[in-house]
Amino acid sequence: MESIRNILGLLLAGFVGTLNVLGLKSHELTTVLRNETGFANLVAALLLAALVSAVGSVLIRRRHGVNSWMAAGILALVLATVPLSTVVALTIPAGARTWSWRAGLVLSCVLAAVGLALLLRGTSRHSARRVPWQSVLLACSAVLCSSATYTAVRLESKSQLDTTRPQMSATVAHTGNTSVITMTVSASKLRKRERVGVLVRGFPRGGDRGCKPSEYMATCVLKACPPRINKCTHLFSGTLDPDSAGVIDKQVVSTVFPPDKYELLDLRATICEQVDTKGAEGCRYGHKEASLLVEVTLPGLPVQTVGRTSGPG
Repeated sequence: MESIRNILGLLLAGFVGTLNVLGLKSHELTTVLRNETGFANLVAALLLAALVSAVGSVLIRRRHGVNSWMAAGILALVLATVPLSTVVALTIPAGARTWSWRAGLVLSCVLAAVGLALLLRGTSRHSARRVPWQSVLLACSAVLCSSATYTAVRLESKSQLDTTRPQMSATVAHTGNTSVITMTVSASKLRKRERVGVLVRGFPRGGDRGCKPSEYMATCVLKACPPRINKCTHLFSGTLDPDSAGVIDKQVVSTVFPPDKYELLDLRATICEQVDTKGAEGCRYGHKEASLLVEVTLPGLPVQTVGRTSGPG
């Protein structure tokens, strides 16, 4: 029992220690479990298999062994699960090039084929040198524990990229016959070559919003300025670049507009995501967007806003 406790403690300490070094916090763990339940179960299954293998290596007697061909085949099959679970199954959005996914799949298939071939050869070579089961199970346990650790690291990275969204707030100040819209934009965990694009458009005063009688006003006004349709007037656009840590910390953008001409202001902050295709140097605006619609009133009246953050959160 003492040997079992020592081995289990060593494996768990290595797994937890790696996650602590990476700085995985409790709220990030709950986010991973909430958004990536299937992959979290995969990590748990790999870790459980490693623990079972480690316990088996202690319980089995030293004199029990397996011929070297079969031992090598078993180890090759276990090694085949490493690229399959870490690279092929768990793909990081816009983070894995096609060649790396294919290389992982090919490597996994090659290792599985080699493992099966060695197992078949081992069944016909009874006179081969025997290897203790303890050594085989300990080696499998180490491989599975390493695979679970790296899968957990990739899973946390995938969860961060999936849930990254810009944050935006806005205020309107009236000065005589003109008004100023001031936006504060924040974003974090942006990668190399990624940035945030800011767009401000105005919906003409007196224009047809196309509201249906049964439609909520909030839902209706969000559709007043549909993307890529010239229903609203372009007032301002620009890009915000992150710092070296991939953070945009409350950068302020302002633009002037005539309040008597526009009934609504459509504000959008969209992440330009890195394109990981061969030869691509730029980025592409995707679904990671925060939008805010400001109801423009004449000076002296309160300002109303309706906002949303698009994409799965």
